[in-house]
Amino acid sequence: MLKIEVDIAAERERLGREIARIEAEIAKAETKLANNNFLKRAPGNVVAQEKCRLVGFGATLDKLKEQLQKLKS
Repeated sequence: MLKIEVDIAAERERLGREIARIEAEIAKAETKLANNNFLKRAPGNVVAQEKCRLVGFGATLDKLKEQLQKLKS
């Protein structure tokens, strides 16, 4: 069997940084999608791609928050 020890404090810090990065990406995507000029000028596939990115970031954020919560328990 493989025994792996995890530095819990370091992992919490890493997850915190990753959560902050993902939240910043979500804010950027939401800002783009709220901008009427972007929606009017951007091709439909670019707008769809931005919406997909937003959904993906949301799912990633949920997973990271769940992992962080498990470490706090």
